[in-house]
Amino acid sequence: MESIVDNNYSRIGGSLAGLLLLLVIVLAPSLVAARAQPELIGVKQGIVATAALQIRLPPSIRDEDIQWMALELDGIDVSQRVSLLVEGKQKIIQVAPSQPLTPGQHLLRLVRFSTNGSVTELGAWNFTVGAGQAVPAAANVQVQNELNISYRFNEDGGTDYGRKATINGTSQFQARIDKPGYQALGRVDLSYNSQLADVASVGSDPGADTGAIGADSGTNLLGGRHLDLGEYLVRVQNGNGTLGLAVGHQTLPKESLLVQNFSRRGVSINTVTTGKQASLTLYSMRTEPILGFEHGLGFSDPRHRVDGGVVTLNPIASAPGALAITTTYISGQGQDQNGVGQSAAMTAVSQGDGWSVAAEGHLFKQRLKIRAERAGTHFDYDGSATILDKKSDTASAALLEYSPWPQGKMINDTALQWSSGVGYQETGLYFMSLANPSMPSDITTSSAYSRLQFGGFGIGLSLDRQQNNVTDNPELSTQRNDQTALSVSYSPRQPSGEVKKSFWRSFLGQPSLAFSYNRQRQRHLYLPAGGFEPRQDIVQHSWQTDANFMHDSWSWSVSQLGGLQNDNTDESPDQRSHQTNLGLNIQIGQRLVLAAQWQIGKIHQLQIDNTTRNRVSSLSAQFALVPDTLTAALQLGLNHDRSNSDLRDNSSRTASFKLNWNRIKARGSRPGMALWLQGDWQYNRSTNITSVRTANYRVLLGISIDWGIQSRVGQ
Repeated sequence: MESIVDNNYSRIGGSLAGLLLLLVIVLAPSLVAARAQPELIGVKQGIVATAALQIRLPPSIRDEDIQWMALELDGIDVSQRVSLLVEGKQKIIQVAPSQPLTPGQHLLRLVRFSTNGSVTELGAWNFTVGAGQAVPAAANVQVQNELNISYRFNEDGGTDYGRKATINGTSQFQARIDKPGYQALGRVDLSYNSQLADVASVGSDPGADTGAIGADSGTNLLGGRHLDLGEYLVRVQNGNGTLGLAVGHQTLPKESLLVQNFSRRGVSINTVTTGKQASLTLYSMRTEPILGFEHGLGFSDPRHRVDGGVVTLNPIASAPGALAITTTYISGQGQDQNGVGQSAAMTAVSQGDGWSVAAEGHLFKQRLKIRAERAGTHFDYDGSATILDKKSDTASAALLEYSPWPQGKMINDTALQWSSGVGYQETGLYFMSLANPSMPSDITTSSAYSRLQFGGFGIGLSLDRQQNNVTDNPELSTQRNDQTALSVSYSPRQPSGEVKKSFWRSFLGQPSLAFSYNRQRQRHLYLPAGGFEPRQDIVQHSWQTDANFMHDSWSWSVSQLGGLQNDNTDESPDQRSHQTNLGLNIQIGQRLVLAAQWQIGKIHQLQIDNTTRNRVSSLSAQFALVPDTLTAALQLGLNHDRSNSDLRDNSSRTASFKLNWNRIKARGSRPGMALWLQGDWQYNRSTNITSVRTANYRVLLGISIDWGIQSRVGQ
């Protein structure tokens, strides 16, 4: 069972993984015990199957005790769905069933973890769902459609805008089925673009089945046909949530050194024990992101597929949330992790497998968080080409984070939160995972950070060091990157009640202030003899100050950015830069909104005495000619970029407008329709030794139709 109050934390780590892993397994959490007699309220015989269940806690139970409680409904942990209600001095925890309860007897238990590792039952209540009160099987279906038809009846300037008449549309279908034995959710996105098939697409798969370059090969990320499938997802799980199946676009669970933000089309199945002491997820996913009808399930081609599984164990039965051990294994093949199409001539497919073991725990009343991980991969970069041998390597990570008050400490009705941590991560030169392709290899990272938030005041400090050439290979250069970051923010509370406004309060309104500073040094510690890589030693300082001032009907903002860059090798000129931004937003009455932005910047290169100045300004207005029916919008922009060498002098001017008439408003399942007229104009002047001037414009007339359908079968 997991704690009622969920705690998320970041994951970093390093060569300390073995020691920390041992600490997590050996040490047991220190847990709080308190005497209490909670009371189940509002439960009668024959209650409605979807009714929320509420438990009133006695005053003797403190806030820090609640985080160590867990709630069971019919033997299933439902702590993640619990909310805390505060009514004066009373505290009430409430949970609503994720699906209608079946008729008959049900058991609700409230437990708390004790210091000796046992579970203390604070209360147990039996209640009945009457047969006449049970909710029948229900299906909820929603469909949202949007169609845009436009015709470009006027243009000039030689720019190729494509077809004059275009049709674009989207359709989003969502469905939910709730039955006593199972639950199903589904979402499908369709898109239509009359111009899409005009653009040649490149097949993402080599070989005879795809790979041809043509208008309808349709296997790349964008597809190649007018009507195509976007993202979709179908999830089915049994009544108690212990077994589930997912088909479509999904993100793999339990991120690690092997799997990081890996969202692809595929199939996964997961199961969890009744007490949530163990879980298993198996999956088969496409290596690269895809859209379209091709490869509908995402795992049909073994040359572009990642298969794997993840097992999580909670070995402490009395406190499952205190320690989790996760084991991950993946095996896959892939040609391009970025989803860009490949030509048919490219037949080499990278392939490899990997494993990972991670442990994470919460010690001392969740004040101390520990995570340690060790991973290894065996990877063949050119697959069947056999030019390169398979390479094996490892990676490790560790993190310790301490929070004196995990749920915050109240001081004079103001919450205080503070956390600090250290981490280390090391990745070998040949460590490569198809489910984490963006992870850099051959690098060590050490970090330390501290964050404090007290009411509207916040401050954070972090120190990071990255260094490559993990094995000290004399044939490779060694580069170090040190970075220090400081951030401070302040948003004072708005006074309650009527307060006489002084001149400064009338001008400043409700302020929000922020300051950040960053120092970074990149330098070579070692360069191999006879190498052609230039020595690097660059120090950069950057800072930014932001101030926003909110009023009831208007707001304004100002920000100042500065930068300083010194090259200690004198390979490049030192540089100074600054930029000032101003913003203003005003609402006049109920119909007119005005917004303006100004930006002034300068970059000065010292040794060559070259200065580049940039000015950007924009003005926009939105006016409701007829409220909720006829609106007009206008936007003007100016950009001027010039250097003191007179070799660079570029400027651009833009203007756009749109007139929108909501002819028919959508109500329920009745479609809505809007007619619109819009146009844009752009003028560019570029001077780089010679001067070039261009201008173009276009005007379009269109119609937009949107309608939604919502249907429910059952209650």
